[in-house]
Amino acid sequence: MQRDRLEFLPYIKDTLEYSDIVIKDKENALIFAKDIGQTSYFTSVSKTIRANGYIYELI
Repeated sequence: MQRDRLEFLPYIKDTLEYSDIVIKDKENALIFAKDIGQTSYFTSVSKTIRANGYIYELI
């Protein structure tokens, strides 16, 4: 069942600033997780890519 992504927008900033846990994967991407109740967790993945002299932060 696909859920409407708009319902999760309010959780993004709170999850990034006040994560319950942050995990770094083998490719150095960061996974921020926060318990939002409702037997659910919200996650946000961040990855830094360096290319052509620029640094891109993907969230």
